[in-house]
This record gives sequence, C-alpha cells and structure tokens, in this order.
Amino acid sequence: MEKEIEKTYVIGIAGASAKSTVSERLKQLLAEYVDDNHPMALDLDRCYLDVQKAIKTCDILIVEGLFAFWEERIFSLLDLKVYVDCDADERFARRTSC
Repeated sequence: MEKEIEKTYVIGIAGASAKSTVSERLKQLLAEYVDDNHPMALDLDRCYLDVQKAIKTCDILIVEGLFAFWEERIFSLLDLKVYVDCDADERFARRTSC
C-alpha cells in the first residue's frame, strides 16, 4: 500500500556555491532528494515535472540548483527558500580544492 501524503514540505536551495553541501546535509537529516542539478536540468519543463512527481511521494523534498528560484512554476511550489551565500574567497577555495 502506497503512503498517502497530505502535504509535502518543499525546500528550494540556490546560490553561487555550497548548494550541494547544504542539500546533502539536509538530505542526511530529513528528506527525499531529487537531483536535477546537472546539465539536463536546463530542461526546466522536465525539472518541474520531476518536482511535481516527487511531491506526491515524500514528506519533505529538497530542490537544489541554480535555477530553483528562477523557474516560476518551481518557485511557487517552494515552502522554504534557502539562498546559500559564500564570500568570493570561499567560492574560489571550493572550486580549486579538487
């Protein structure tokens, strides 16, 4: 028997850097996670459909990516919006630490 979800709490995470770090920590703590943070995520219609589908199957959903706040249809589904802001030195260090 499938779990019936009354209302999914949807968290959107955007920003220039550290989105994945924040998302991964939240995922470990409490949520289902749909990874649309890859080149195919530029298909915003598909991303929106993925989010709609995921909303039907989980209590908490994390939507992460550069366009999480840009796409109005997705933005309107977000209950909590988190913008991760790192200073320029931190962003540079994160990009060059590979």
